[in-house]
Amino acid sequence: MRLLLSFVFVLFLAGCKSSPTYLNATQLQQQYQNIGYAGFYVEEGLESHEAHLKSYLQEPLKAELIKKGFNVIDASQVHETYRALLANTDNLYDPLTGQENENLKNDIWRQALAKTKAELGLDAFMFMGVDVVRAHFTHNIFLGKVARWNGQEESYLSDSASTGDAILSFMQGKQGYVPGSRVYMRFRDEQENLLSFGAGGIELVAQFNGDGEIEVKPADKIFKDTAKFDSAIQFALREFESHKGKK
Repeated sequence: MRLLLSFVFVLFLAGCKSSPTYLNATQLQQQYQNIGYAGFYVEEGLESHEAHLKSYLQEPLKAELIKKGFNVIDASQVHETYRALLANTDNLYDPLTGQENENLKNDIWRQALAKTKAELGLDAFMFMGVDVVRAHFTHNIFLGKVARWNGQEESYLSDSASTGDAILSFMQGKQGYVPGSRVYMRFRDEQENLLSFGAGGIELVAQFNGDGEIEVKPADKIFKDTAKFDSAIQFALREFESHKGKK
């Protein structure tokens, strides 16, 4: 979990970028009907939950896309193609430093996408998974003791801290972020351009404890409420459907 928190704190420091324009669900279906499903991924630090998350999130999202008229095709072979291309590539590592050539690896990944697209007759690819994003909170009597992100909200105070007068006094007037998990689906073309996106919040992965410090939830205490998976899926779909779209 240290890696997860390190990632999150770096994310908190990053500046916000302007929102890109995505195709909405209708536009994407009209222009990219054959979607290659390339896999399910989880954020570093959440690997122990991968099977559980995948079992509740993968098939319902794929089923919803099929309902919307997409042909969802297994495109997992793209990873094997990528590994094969890597194995036959020279100059992947700097001979002096041993450092990988990231630009070359990215080019090879796009080659693997294009090759898989041609072989399977795809129009685009979908990548699905669970990542960690910023859940914003402002501690005051009007907004309550909750952090909000991607259609979800949850107390940013742990059970042991939520009733403590000391921590409530300490937090008064404060605002900031805690790490929240979300399910996402990203649609990309063979050049890795992001065509569309949908995401729904699941639950926080860390909260403030009684000492005013952010503490990662115990592994056996998260992702237990399956109703949160359902609400996350529905919010992700609504976001996917509601993009203003491209003219």
